[in-house]
Amino acid sequence: MRKRAIRSRAAASASDCVLPASAGRTEVCFFVKPYASTRVACYNGLIVQAAINNLLPLFYVILQRDFNVSVERLGMLTAVNFITQLIVDLFAAVFVDRLGWRRCICLSHIFAVGGFVMLSFLPGVIDPYTAVVLSVIVYASGSALIEVMVSPMIEALPSEDKGGQMALLHSFYCWGQLLVVLLSTGALALFGEWIWKYLPLFWAVVPLLNFFLFLKTPLVIPEQEKENRLRTALRTLFSSPVFYLMLLMMLCAGACELAMAQWASYFAEAALGTTKLLGDLLGPCMFALFMGAGRLSYSLARRKPRPLQAVALCGGLCIICYAVAGLAGSAYVSLAACALTGLSVSLMWPCVFSYAAGRLPGGGTTMFALLATCGDIGCALGPAVMGYIADLSSFRTALTAMTAFPVLLVAAAVLAMRGRRAPDDTL
Repeated sequence: MRKRAIRSRAAASASDCVLPASAGRTEVCFFVKPYASTRVACYNGLIVQAAINNLLPLFYVILQRDFNVSVERLGMLTAVNFITQLIVDLFAAVFVDRLGWRRCICLSHIFAVGGFVMLSFLPGVIDPYTAVVLSVIVYASGSALIEVMVSPMIEALPSEDKGGQMALLHSFYCWGQLLVVLLSTGALALFGEWIWKYLPLFWAVVPLLNFFLFLKTPLVIPEQEKENRLRTALRTLFSSPVFYLMLLMMLCAGACELAMAQWASYFAEAALGTTKLLGDLLGPCMFALFMGAGRLSYSLARRKPRPLQAVALCGGLCIICYAVAGLAGSAYVSLAACALTGLSVSLMWPCVFSYAAGRLPGGGTTMFALLATCGDIGCALGPAVMGYIADLSSFRTALTAMTAFPVLLVAAAVLAMRGRRAPDDTL
């Protein structure tokens, strides 16, 4: 009877498939396929996040016309999205500590599915704008948990090229953004705008399938995540000077990326007089294509710069791109600079994550959550600052002024590279 109980506990433990990081260093052929499924699940998680952040803006014109929603209230939907993600990011480490990794990552996909389903059906049941806001809050909560969890999951997997794997992971956000914009815009153009209510249901299939994948795929969790070190990690992180530079880099990276991503379509329409469809293709799609290409190229390169060197190089290119976009006399040159900005920001976010994981290896979920929080602050701040300056002067002046963020990013990267590794820098 005792042996049977022991075998039952062993079977239950095996079915959970949550392995310590040290287990990943054991060369066992059996773990090749499970690790492949873990990577696929994490890649799909970034596609889910891209759908959450990029689908609703495609419906803004439809919502304004059908439900009489003002432009100001439409803009508030983006704010609600990022504010929700900010709040969840702040408490993500607590959720993971209390509920565990598998439950949290599966819960994030349930939120994503629920938000998409609500977006399809709820506007016909209650006040449409209230319905959309509630839908955004639900799926934004899922997006925040996905953002915090998939990066440390990939970092914990055995690999000789951690930085490349992190860049490859984040490239799937770009491919997801391309898919969402191209397929959804194509469906609206082909079938008519009435189909917008069914598109969230179509995209809900992605997190639904990924939910079942995460139920069974093995999760390689760092050893320190098994210990209750939340307070210790917070205290040690904020006592490390280099961590403040990481937070600043994440804020600037988010501002550089989202400022251009959010306004690229508007610039294409205003500068070239294109239609909304062509503006989306020339603006956000080209931006996402270059950003994805940069991350994929970095992941495949055999010889690559170190993470902070890549961040500094990308920051320098970003300064040039924003300056050219704002100062060039030709609208086509400015549009090309907007697209190349996608390449310039491609390695900022993943390389800061990769550098943080190597410099402060014991930071765990707490560190990734705080970095993601600052990144989301930048994502909300960048487009807002750019729009504010554009209202005061002009759009080109706003583009030129936005060079302040990559300048700060390069300065922080250089300071981090020059700083000595103090004893308290390692958790």
